[in-house]
Amino acid sequence: MSLIGLLNLLGKDAGVSGALSAGFEKSSRRIVEIRDGAKAAFISALACDSHAPIIVVTAEESRAVEFANDISVWARNKPVIHFPDVDVPAYSLLAISNELLAQRVSVLGRLQQQLESPSPASPIITTSVRALMRHLMPLNEFLSHSLSLAPGCRSDLNEVTRKLIAMGYQSTPLVERPGEFAHRGGIIDIFTPNEGWPIRVDFLGSELESIRKFDPKTQRSFGSSHPLLLTPATEVPTWLGPDIATRLDEMNLDALRAEDRDVWSRHHDQLKNSEHFDDAAFYNMSLLPRTASLFDYAPSSLVVVDEFDHVTAAARHTETLAETNRERLTANGELPPEFPSPLCSTAHILSQLDKSQLRLTYAPELPTSANLPRSTVDGFEAQKPYGGRLQHMADDLLQLRDANNRIVIVSHQGERLQRLLAEQGVDSSLAEELLEPPEPKTISVLKATLAEGWRHPDSKLVLITDSELFGRKTLRRLRKGAGNADRTFLADLKTGDFVVHVEHGVGRFQGIVQMNESSGQREYLALEYMGTDRLYIPVDQIGRIQKYVGMSDREPKLNRLGTADWTKAKKKAQRSAEEIASELLDIYAARETSVGHPFEEDSLWQREFEDKFLFIETPDQLQAITDVKGDMERPRPMDRLIAGDVGYGKTEVALRAPFKAAMS
Repeated sequence: MSLIGLLNLLGKDAGVSGALSAGFEKSSRRIVEIRDGAKAAFISALACDSHAPIIVVTAEESRAVEFANDISVWARNKPVIHFPDVDVPAYSLLAISNELLAQRVSVLGRLQQQLESPSPASPIITTSVRALMRHLMPLNEFLSHSLSLAPGCRSDLNEVTRKLIAMGYQSTPLVERPGEFAHRGGIIDIFTPNEGWPIRVDFLGSELESIRKFDPKTQRSFGSSHPLLLTPATEVPTWLGPDIATRLDEMNLDALRAEDRDVWSRHHDQLKNSEHFDDAAFYNMSLLPRTASLFDYAPSSLVVVDEFDHVTAAARHTETLAETNRERLTANGELPPEFPSPLCSTAHILSQLDKSQLRLTYAPELPTSANLPRSTVDGFEAQKPYGGRLQHMADDLLQLRDANNRIVIVSHQGERLQRLLAEQGVDSSLAEELLEPPEPKTISVLKATLAEGWRHPDSKLVLITDSELFGRKTLRRLRKGAGNADRTFLADLKTGDFVVHVEHGVGRFQGIVQMNESSGQREYLALEYMGTDRLYIPVDQIGRIQKYVGMSDREPKLNRLGTADWTKAKKKAQRSAEEIASELLDIYAARETSVGHPFEEDSLWQREFEDKFLFIETPDQLQAITDVKGDMERPRPMDRLIAGDVGYGKTEVALRAPFKAAMS
């Protein structure tokens, strides 16, 4: 999906082209005043002719995520990656999601690849200033603990596995997630965070014979052999554990509460032995002898700051909240008084951001604005909302088309929207991407999502998104079912209940506590583990926890944090699951040979019937509908269950099937 054809059209505008030209001057700094909805397009146009990585810095995490989505719709042949915050308060010994750490290290790996082998497909990184402030391991440490493999090279297989463990990879029977590897015979399966697919490395003796990607679901390999750069599996350098333990030795842990002192003492021993444990990131971000920031991994990057004043305020607010949290934890005996900050100082980060080449803003020039050259891109206007009023929208589209405009509609319901417009007498074309500017007096519909639309009269270009088409009213059902399930789960959870955390194992729920966070107070689930171990999980990460369900009334044994007990239990369960899976494969192989009735493809009546439903389908509904119809059209018996909470549209999915059967 790409709108690069629109970028070519916008590039002819004097305001846009002038701001773009100024942006390429590495030695200069400039403010570009541009509408919010057009910022992603501007950054994508900037990336088209730039071989250097682009780092986009925002004030809020949600804005960074939104930018990543919007830029990916505009950009072509450019990887767009979000560098996330770790989502825990500074100084708090709280669990950090392994997925978050893997996503962060995947960005570092991509930047390392660009450093070592510059490519025109340089990445675009979006991040919040809060994520930017977290300490990273030095670039030289990251580089020295990366491993290059290529077909034809010779290497000792056992030495490769030892290096993988030293780089933070976890040995598992079956590779499923980034940071895991599996060794069997002359084959090593590796899921490195900087690759989209896991990799299968095949050795013949001591010679590396092939490197291929594989699908973790089917375990089938694909693609041709290619050189591979293995980055560390995590931004936690376990090989520096002894150095960090030495710094802990210099601190007075006697000031800690007895239960916390025991935890810190155990962690000290694990660091000293270069062991990987779940809370290692907490110590690494504060106690590394030398640290770095994201800018150190991309020294030649083009830095774009969205609303510089907001970013500055967010950085100072983050530092203030961190200091408040430090004082509270120190007073409670949960943190040594001399424990250093896990954050780069606000002064240091702002001094780096002050060197940024571009500052984007939607605010007009104010007396307090920075004394920098300013380019104003004033050709973008607001696109009026339709609020789901189809007839009103159709009338407006016809007027816009007759006025010689090029109309582009970007909606997650592209195909259905085209049919609805046709019923209103509005002809449009459905496109997967726009590589060239559309012709005047045309309406193009694309399936994707963008945050905001606009009009650009000089280019005769109108961009309409779901935000203008439906507004909140019809998009209200675009939510994940997990949210309602999480609230139900939380309501049913009682103090003393046994729960299972996906990464830490069996614990006991002790209630909900509040802690200071960037946006004020934030709620956490307090979990008790064996001995004096405690774990605090943000309520918005409740999806990582479920109630313990045992085979008897006997109470389960609590796990101890930071040990291998839970990992061993998961491996044992995985072996049992593999045995059951083997039996199921035999059953389903027999089902595949059974013959059923293949129903016909959708008819015109089927489409008319479906268009009568009142709501816009959610992505999950659409996937379920597609899967059911695919099952019905195959010459084998259907074997599918549609499940979901009340009010999430099971009926709208299910009714299509008997209608399809009747039409056949």
